[in-house]
Amino acid sequence: MRDRLRHAIAAASLLLAFAALPAPAAIRAGFTEQVVADSLDSPVRMAFAGPGRVFVCEQAGRLRVVRDRRLLARPFVTVPTHAVEEEGLLGVAVDPQFARTKRVYVLYTALTPTRHNVIAWYTANGDTAAGEGTIVYEFDTHAAHQHVGGALRFGPDGMLYASSGECGDENLSHALGSTAGKLLRIDRDGRIPRDNPFPTLTRRRHSAIWARGFRNAFAFDFVPGTKRVFVNDVGGSAYEEVNDVRAGDDLGWPFAEGPRAGTGARLPRYPYTHADGCAITGGACYPRA
Repeated sequence: MRDRLRHAIAAASLLLAFAALPAPAAIRAGFTEQVVADSLDSPVRMAFAGPGRVFVCEQAGRLRVVRDRRLLARPFVTVPTHAVEEEGLLGVAVDPQFARTKRVYVLYTALTPTRHNVIAWYTANGDTAAGEGTIVYEFDTHAAHQHVGGALRFGPDGMLYASSGECGDENLSHALGSTAGKLLRIDRDGRIPRDNPFPTLTRRRHSAIWARGFRNAFAFDFVPGTKRVFVNDVGGSAYEEVNDVRAGDDLGWPFAEGPRAGTGARLPRYPYTHADGCAITGGACYPRA
């Protein structure tokens, strides 16, 4: 009896402790929260393919389909990768001409002959991929399993943009002879656009460099109806950044981060310290009504 009483008092104390915790922050006015699909395994990125259908990356390699708010049991495709720290299936983008091409693009970490990110497209046959993927671009070999970026988006110019991190080697971020720490730009078939900003300073795959100087450009998005792109750069020991990026920009890593001055780099649009939050891992732009 005494043991049961002691356990009851302990349970009551635990409930009181939970009750004393502060309530979760309220959702900002004008926004609502709703669960659309659950039971996903480490979802990293998503892309919309018309009304009612969403492609979702699971880091271990499965590209899942959510249709009409229901997670389909069969993946669209499982790409040849493994989730190792920050590597795996990291990005997805739907061709703006999807109704004609049926192409879905993915960015994932290839395992052979070395570990490196690649961009490939698959042809949709309903909610699954038809046949093998076609690799259109390959990044340099990873120097580490961390800071590998991985976001993938089509821009308003019809070009495909992809982000990368410096793979733990900060010296690669600024180098025009490396795909690390960059925002890259290619066309839908993997060709390098002639109007990329470093045509005389880069060769082959490195000619895809559109902006540089990122620590880990993990997410980015275009402002609807414009050519503006905002890139979220996961910071080091001091600052996280939202950057308003233009062609040819140098964002300054590793020489500076946050509200720096006098570095010759483009200042971030919105930096914040780790007193305000941890890694900046997502972001979306939407038009005002």
